[in-house]
Amino acid sequence: MFVDNQNLLLDTSTLPSVNISISSANNIQNLLISSNIFKQNAGTTNNAPNINIFGYSPDSILSVSYMNNTEIGFGYGSNESLKSFVGSLPIKIKNSIFTGKINSTNSTNTTISNSWFFDVDNPNNNVNLNNMISGISQNNRLNIHTGNPHLNMTTFEPIWNTHTKSGLINAANPDTNGNGVPWWNDPEDQKFDGTNLDIGAVQSTLRQRRINHSLRSFNPLNIPDYAWVSFPYLDKFYGAHNNTFPHARLKHILNIHNDNNLFTMNSQYVENIEWKYNDTTGVYLPSHSLNPDHSVDSRYGYKIKLNQGVVYPRPLITNGLFLGDINGQNLPITINAKAPNQPYREIWIGYFGGGGLGPLKIFEDILDDLIEIKTQRWSYNKLPNGTWPLFTPEQYIVNFGEMVSLKYTGNTPVTFTLPLGFIGTRYEHPMSVHFEYEEQIDYIPIYVHLPEELAQEGIGEIGFFIDGICYGAEVIMGEIAQINAYIIDIEFDEADIEFQIIEYGTRSEARRINNYVVLNQEENVFQAKSLNLKSGDLFYVVSLKEEETPTEELPQITSLDGNFPNPFNPSTTIMYSLAEGSNVRIEIFNIRGQLVRTLVDEYQNAGRYTIDWHGDNEQNNRVGSGVYFYRLETNAGREMKRMVLLK
Repeated sequence: MFVDNQNLLLDTSTLPSVNISISSANNIQNLLISSNIFKQNAGTTNNAPNINIFGYSPDSILSVSYMNNTEIGFGYGSNESLKSFVGSLPIKIKNSIFTGKINSTNSTNTTISNSWFFDVDNPNNNVNLNNMISGISQNNRLNIHTGNPHLNMTTFEPIWNTHTKSGLINAANPDTNGNGVPWWNDPEDQKFDGTNLDIGAVQSTLRQRRINHSLRSFNPLNIPDYAWVSFPYLDKFYGAHNNTFPHARLKHILNIHNDNNLFTMNSQYVENIEWKYNDTTGVYLPSHSLNPDHSVDSRYGYKIKLNQGVVYPRPLITNGLFLGDINGQNLPITINAKAPNQPYREIWIGYFGGGGLGPLKIFEDILDDLIEIKTQRWSYNKLPNGTWPLFTPEQYIVNFGEMVSLKYTGNTPVTFTLPLGFIGTRYEHPMSVHFEYEEQIDYIPIYVHLPEELAQEGIGEIGFFIDGICYGAEVIMGEIAQINAYIIDIEFDEADIEFQIIEYGTRSEARRINNYVVLNQEENVFQAKSLNLKSGDLFYVVSLKEEETPTEELPQITSLDGNFPNPFNPSTTIMYSLAEGSNVRIEIFNIRGQLVRTLVDEYQNAGRYTIDWHGDNEQNNRVGSGVYFYRLETNAGREMKRMVLLK
């Protein structure tokens, strides 16, 4: 077969001829042989398909690429399937399957990578590569595999079912086209489903899905020390056979799978990885040679501890099948009952449900027995009155593939499923870029009520300091800023606590605030006292608002002190102070000025009071979402404030 052009592409499904010869007489400069099936001719015996490439002068053929081809002949190693006879010709062999020998007269410039050799008559036998490869130096051989490739010998498609997964799948060279761009950023090196190419001419038609985990921070000051992740797509089936393939093992996923190379011995990137799913808990250390090989589960959440100051230069990529692709529904998640002498059970789960949803929707079936829902960047904590605060909704979205920590107080096990749906747009939580701090495996949330002049989205950042050291910071997104305080197991004696605020667009130094009040969670009132970091509380609420600062045991003035949470759903607590005994009326009005409900109408002594409103009217019917006003009327006068009910 002779050709006469500058670039040759052979792209036929099957070539029946036994021999294909290409020489410099054809005036070929760059030769690409790609995606062909070369199989044994019907009616011939003991003759494997044979491709000959040879030249009469060193410059006649500039380069040859032999990629993603499948050669199937009769008899192990008895015939040559690919020969190159050009003195200085650079030939690159990638992603191909061979049952016959390959031979090159140029050991320096011929390379072979990500290819598979097997005995077509006895596929389970491991072939001797020295009998199969000739004229290619050991240094020019990379990722060469032998043994049974698990091919469908009729269609030549790699096999993947509940019993078997072919090693050809996603095993192609990470830069097949050689343009210097890795496959995860290069559509030309991807299959139809966005995953890496398979070895061979026929690609697997079983649709996979892929997720990229970024282990890099957008904050130049704070390279992340931890990554909270899960693995929604895995190389395993949750079907009737419930098989666990080796590809779903932790060492394989973080190291070999997709060339992640994250979790090798003496890893420069990872210190350890932890998981906590009921009684399945563990810590994996790359420096420990006796690590048990953990079977990764999409229901589990994982915390990866990164070596401080080292940046992982690429995404952590996992791909495989989604749970719903196998059994048509999400796998149920079970939380065991808390231990008898413990206040709660902590469990780390992987989130593989629909995107764009908040925690109150995702976990609505088990909210009564949860006291905390936490991701790496935000936390929801149930208040002592049994209500859940609700802040700006778009700030509190659970992303597909994230890890979620739950604290469960139930005395009996509970089983639930995550809501299915589109993955949607990923929410990227804004990160502080002006405060430097060190992350830990966990944090304690501090909810800070900001004065009105600072309660503006994107106005700046607020940092939490102890003895002059920053332990967490947050971009201001509204009236309440949640700071993740990384103070686990840190001892503080007579701690000097302050908050610092930096406003964007100004050259002034950070504004330092050490005058604040702390919410007494039992009495649900703010008190002038320091944060007790040894209290063991799961969270703290402080206010920088002057109107919420009490000056003495009894109030000096009669005032309407605000409500918490705000915005809220389903209920909120209104706080007010009486400097002297008085007739008291507290009323709720809608935005039209219409009376919705009267909460208090009686005489009360001097003191501080709270009253809950559950978002209902005088007929005990739930009212619609929106803006409402609450008014305090006493002998001293009237005062009104605004609140927002969200649904």
